[in-house]
Amino acid sequence: MSYYFLSVRFAETDFFLKVLRQARSFLRFVSKVSGKGKPRYS
Repeated sequence: MSYYFLSVRFAETDFFLKVLRQARSFLRFVSKVSGKGKPRYS
């Protein structure tokens, strides 16, 4: 395995984790807003 391949894979993983974190916080925000008068589902 070349170093370039490893660094590319690491960058992809880092980007994926960032997107995942953004999506999770966004989903939490949406559920908080839409669940104002509704029973909460976790």
